[in-house]
Amino acid sequence: MFRMPAEWAPHAKTWMAWPCRAEVWGERLAETQQAYSEIARAIARFEPVSMLVPPGQEDAARNRLGCGIELVPMEIDDSWARDSGPCFLSDVSSLWALCFRFNAWGGKYSPYDKDAEMARNIAAQEGIEAVASKLVPRGLRHPLSPSSSRRSDAAEGYFQIMQRSRTQAAMAARVPGPATPSLGPGS
Repeated sequence: MFRMPAEWAPHAKTWMAWPCRAEVWGERLAETQQAYSEIARAIARFEPVSMLVPPGQEDAARNRLGCGIELVPMEIDDSWARDSGPCFLSDVSSLWALCFRFNAWGGKYSPYDKDAEMARNIAAQEGIEAVASKLVPRGLRHPLSPSSSRRSDAAEGYFQIMQRSRTQAAMAARVPGPATPSLGPGS
């Protein structure tokens, strides 16, 4: 019998994804990257952290993150690892990566094909079996469409939320079990 441990259950590692989509973060991209860096360093005091970073951005990420955080070069669209990364299932002796279908909240942001592959890519990186799901979590269209001029308002709202609660803002997903890999804290 398998189970999906709760977000707060013990786990071996946290996965995060580096903020990189300028059209979402706008002039706050550098500030957002700094906030993600602070969160990653805080988590790394207690457990390993793996940060997905678009190829070519490793040096910039390393400069902000410092040492002690594993950088994993991977094609990504942005930093929503909790929504596009896998959920982990376990039993007494095995671990699987449940890979939901990711559609960028009903196509709010495009392209999203790299993030749609994130769960399978993380599973491959961890060397665990990926299990495909037909479910699309959080797949409804957002009221601010991609063509909306108010997208920067959405980024501003995200930034304000992040400022209020940095420990919840940039996290990915959690992987279960003290001896298993982990997909980061809930973002």
